Amino acid sequence: MMNIGISSVGLASAQGSVADILQSASLNKASNLPWESGPWTTCRLCRPARDIDASLSGKARWQRLARLALRDCLNGNSVVSGTPLIVASSNGAADKLEDTIWNNSFVTNGLFQDTPWEGQRLPMISGSCASGLQALCIASRLLESGHEQVFVLATDILSRANHENFEALRVLHSQPTPWQSTNAGFIPGEAAVALQLTKYSGNTALLSGPALGQEEGLSSTLGAVSTPTPELIIGQGSGPALTDNFELNEVKCHVNMQVPLTTPLLHFGHTNGASGLLSIALAALMHKTSTRLPVLSMEHPTASDGRSLANHAASRDTMVICRALSGACAAARVGGAALTTTANNPNGKNWATLSTRTPLINPILRQIAEKAAQHRPLQPPDLLLVRLERPILPLKTAQIGGRLLPSAILEITPGFIPQLIARCWGFLGAAICVVGDEDTETAANEMIQACRASGLMVCLVEIRGSGEKRHVHWNI
Repeated sequence: MMNIGISSVGLASAQGSVADILQSASLNKASNLPWESGPWTTCRLCRPARDIDASLSGKARWQRLARLALRDCLNGNSVVSGTPLIVASSNGAADKLEDTIWNNSFVTNGLFQDTPWEGQRLPMISGSCASGLQALCIASRLLESGHEQVFVLATDILSRANHENFEALRVLHSQPTPWQSTNAGFIPGEAAVALQLTKYSGNTALLSGPALGQEEGLSSTLGAVSTPTPELIIGQGSGPALTDNFELNEVKCHVNMQVPLTTPLLHFGHTNGASGLLSIALAALMHKTSTRLPVLSMEHPTASDGRSLANHAASRDTMVICRALSGACAAARVGGAALTTTANNPNGKNWATLSTRTPLINPILRQIAEKAAQHRPLQPPDLLLVRLERPILPLKTAQIGGRLLPSAILEITPGFIPQLIARCWGFLGAAICVVGDEDTETAANEMIQACRASGLMVCLVEIRGSGEKRHVHWNI
């Protein structure tokens, strides 16, 4: 197994670029929402990326953030033709949930103008907050398949639709207090994060993992990267308090209480699908520069369980944790000794029994759930990979007062589908959704082949079509 290194980092975020974060003496504060908020809005603040025109929205905004992060990562260096770029996003480039806009929100045509990948149609990995770390896992397999370098890009933008969905889920709050009993939610943010992966050498930050799984298998996921003891943990802390307590309890089982904890959420906002990769990027910067980062400073000295919260964190061996609303989770290690985490399969050769959840609203998802059991493989794979041609559209019947019901919001996120199949099967391991039409076929097939060539047992489910017309091909 190849040891993988992070050789370069690029950022477009609320705290700016890599240079801004390393050189700035002050932190940018949260801003008022750039759109008019309704009377039911609980959080009227956001953390927009620095130096981004407030008038930009949708694909133009996504493209601008992505271009800045890639430029920051490349730092003037050229890229060999054929170098892969693995793209991740929770919500794609959508700024509205209108059918046409949402249906095309993951289409990458034109998004990479003025970058080395201009003109390419690439699929997007979409797994809610875990999107970036899922993309990092795929990128690592591509590097092992023979590429000299692979780039990873995770981008999610501020949008009215995204904000309203978070409001409906009741996870926003204008005064976040990560890992405190008072924590009621987060301020939304946006970011583009780019990483360059190469074979590990002394001048790169060693990457171990990420290990991927479901929330019921979080203990196994953390266990894959928690030994030996890290110097620092970068977690989620997105609240509410009950969710934070679950995270704290799992961390306590694997890492002793003397290791401090921090999160980028306070000073970057919650950056959705880019959040996990942002944590990896900050860990790599600390490793490379041995510099304390004020952007990871916490306001409270301890978490509710007594664990220390970092103040101006510095670490050369950092554990990163990500847990998504969809149920996907991931953990990785930056620095320290090399760990073997390629096939984190909590199931082993047996299926688990998972609890059922709220009944499904969308008829397409109900059909998938009804047929999943009869298509379950004889034994659990290492990776469940779903290829989705177009995202599930919001149902007009799942709205009240023009707002989607909370369960309907979760159902339209592409990452919900592999999580649904995983639950129907009793699968606790890695479950990833790759969104893209036939124009992304070549890049998607290369991802799948690289995973299989690395020794992973991959179960592939393809969902072709759009709108209400879908065809599911199982166990390809």
